[in-house]
Amino acid sequence: ENGEFLTQREIARMALIHPHVDQLTLSLSAPGMSALELPTDQGGQRVGVTIWKDGGVGAIDQGDQVADWLSTFLRQNVRLVRFADDFFRQVSQDYAPRESDQVGFADGYPFLFISEASLADLNSRLEIPLPMNRFRPNIVIADTEPYAEDTWKVVRIGDMLFDVVKPCARCPIPNIDPATG
Repeated sequence: ENGEFLTQREIARMALIHPHVDQLTLSLSAPGMSALELPTDQGGQRVGVTIWKDGGVGAIDQGDQVADWLSTFLRQNVRLVRFADDFFRQVSQDYAPRESDQVGFADGYPFLFISEASLADLNSRLEIPLPMNRFRPNIVIADTEPYAEDTWKVVRIGDMLFDVVKPCARCPIPNIDPATG
């Protein structure tokens, strides 16, 4: 509610919220809560929020109904905002190949790659294997050597090119079971 971003790093219960997005609707469900739907293009008050060191990031508050729903489930006062369509949040220029590279509310970059082979290698050394969703990748690559993605500079998927700018230091979220929070 103070405009600072929140993540599962601090609030493990967030893992129990199940969002579903289609072109028109954001649906939320969570244990013990009635499902909630709101339009993806919902208007609202423009606010500035802080994500890491980026202050004044343009956001649109999504209203009291969803704020109450989330606050009840998370057991603290929170607001839901969506990224303002007209706001430009630049990625770190320490790694970005272009000044025009941007990101929304993600920590630092819009995409996270991982290979199936890397997870299989990690799991071969763990007592209890971890599923892929614990690492929250956007794109999972098959048929590679373990950790090959750590050396790639560019990935082509169809006609799309993705710059691979840096490895992702893993936070504690893989330690949070999304089924139990």
